[in-house]
Amino acid sequence: MMIRKSLFHLLFSALCLVAGLPFQKSSVPQRQEAVQLQKTLQYEVSVTLKIVQVYVTDKKGNPIPDLQKSDFVVYDNGIQKKITEFERHFPAPPEVKIEDVKPSSSRDLFSMMVRKFLFIFDYDRNDIEGVAKSKSAALHFIDTQIQPGEEIAVFSVTAVRGLALREYWTADHQKVRNTIKNMQEIPGVSVKGIPYNFSGPVVQGMEYWDLFLSTRDRGVPASVKLREFPSQMQELAKALQHVPGQKNIILFSRGFGRNIFDPRSISRGFFLDMSKALASANSPVFSVNTTTGMDKFTWPETSLENISKMTGGKYYGDVNYYSEIAKDIQNITNNYYILGYYIEAAWDGKYHKIKVGVNKKGYDVHTQAGYFNPKPFREYSSLEKELHLFDLALTERPLLQIPLRFTMAPLSYVAGEETRLQVLSKIPEAVIQKFSGKKVELVSLVFDEKENLASLQRAKSDLTKYRGMDVFYTSEALLPPGQYNCRLVIRDLDTGEAAVASASAHVTKKLSVGLSMHSPLLLVQASNFAYLEDTGVKKEEPISWKEVYPYDRAQYSPIVGEAPTGTTKLYCLVPCSFKGIFLPNIALAVNLVNSISSEKIPMILSVLSKTRKADIEIQFVEFSLTNVPPGKYLLYLYAEETGTKSVSYIQTSLIIK
Repeated sequence: MMIRKSLFHLLFSALCLVAGLPFQKSSVPQRQEAVQLQKTLQYEVSVTLKIVQVYVTDKKGNPIPDLQKSDFVVYDNGIQKKITEFERHFPAPPEVKIEDVKPSSSRDLFSMMVRKFLFIFDYDRNDIEGVAKSKSAALHFIDTQIQPGEEIAVFSVTAVRGLALREYWTADHQKVRNTIKNMQEIPGVSVKGIPYNFSGPVVQGMEYWDLFLSTRDRGVPASVKLREFPSQMQELAKALQHVPGQKNIILFSRGFGRNIFDPRSISRGFFLDMSKALASANSPVFSVNTTTGMDKFTWPETSLENISKMTGGKYYGDVNYYSEIAKDIQNITNNYYILGYYIEAAWDGKYHKIKVGVNKKGYDVHTQAGYFNPKPFREYSSLEKELHLFDLALTERPLLQIPLRFTMAPLSYVAGEETRLQVLSKIPEAVIQKFSGKKVELVSLVFDEKENLASLQRAKSDLTKYRGMDVFYTSEALLPPGQYNCRLVIRDLDTGEAAVASASAHVTKKLSVGLSMHSPLLLVQASNFAYLEDTGVKKEEPISWKEVYPYDRAQYSPIVGEAPTGTTKLYCLVPCSFKGIFLPNIALAVNLVNSISSEKIPMILSVLSKTRKADIEIQFVEFSLTNVPPGKYLLYLYAEETGTKSVSYIQTSLIIK
């Protein structure tokens, strides 16, 4: 899977408004005050702005584009509200000039209300032909109807994994296309309608996020299996409540049985609760029946139709007409109004029922059934917390909050026969200060070049004991050679306050013969810092990262990001592997290149010590920065084995203040 950042000062207030968070009307909350948001701000303010999207059609389903603010009426829990914000969104707006249609002061807020589509591919209730047509329908919709900037997420449902996230909200439509094309789950229904008999995972690698640790297998009664999907969807709906705007769900499935909503059905309550939760999350379901062949006549489907009706979406009975389906969904979702009104701020998580009408006859009004007041992060469900994590880890501009930023430095090296990635993150004292609680989670994630999740490690710590100092956090992963993206997400488990570090890394191939340099580690003389280390790799390590990068932690500090202001002397650990060379003599050289001007600055390197561990030689060197002006640089290190003339080089970035 591929898995997931921000602007605080400008958009934080907008996020508060969309999510229903309280804010001070007289001023925009500053970044420094974010930690206290859930603790104190709710007691200091009285109102918050609620935003709803509204679709208005005539009796034939045609959108009505020329309504004014005065034509609408809004009820919140039965109380009529004054509409203070109004905007229409239509591809070709009518040529009329209406004063109260002008963009309001909340324009930044409305820009966040882009259309969002969530594709769900039901493999459990599908066959091979139905899956293929589902993919074709989704790709056609993306190619013909999705507009630049609109966001898409992709989920799958399988018998083994249940509901799984394949692609989080993204406006990179090509990435979504690739995700859909590359999904290779095994359908749960054969072409004859007989379930396949298998019990193990059907996806190799980690091309998804398990939202639920399902232990279900084919031996579980069908009635229990049938309840699992709506239960999981209900949990997903709770998480979708935190995502601003309307989330249009397009579900590809053969359905759940024509009698599922019969009052006598034992699963009816689960599907009713699911449908209500999706409606409350502003997530209408546009369900597409993928039943093929004679089955569509033998087993008439009504469950999908009921789900769509209850959530404010629409049912389509034949996936073969995906071109017409795409146009119809486009017509329904691409023409809407935005209404805003103020309500009393509350952090109690209570449900509010919404009713929107127009003061004209002959029109149908479609909008969300209601919403929930925000609640403290510690009261989030497990799935809500997981999607909060995905939002931070998988996107450059998270929807749910604006995290703090810090830096990391991935170190790639070979230990015995294994290629490893050691990720060293510097959590500055300013970030430590933001975490007021003692329950802090540190999640290390590594994604490969296809954005599949290659490694995920979790740890918990009390960061309050590190106040007043920088903290270095390390995590390790065994990875094959290739290009990777690394993330470290730090979250306060009480408040949800978060900080994120990110970096790209390259894991080199294992050396067969000759000389190979590993990632260098830059150091300065410094103290007043601490270390936190994840347990990381559990198996026996032939060579640990501390042996590849040995230094006195009481005297030296790693440079992660930029060198401290005023640094005049730089130290570096340079590990080199050698294969097939007896008693190697390795000589080093260094060059500094300005990243902007490409000017080369020769450096004089002094070797302070040499150590060996198995087939790795580690040189501890120093060089002076006295005559180097501030700027961004690339540091090139060269190694040569003088006997065999084997050579290798490596580079790393360096910022000098």
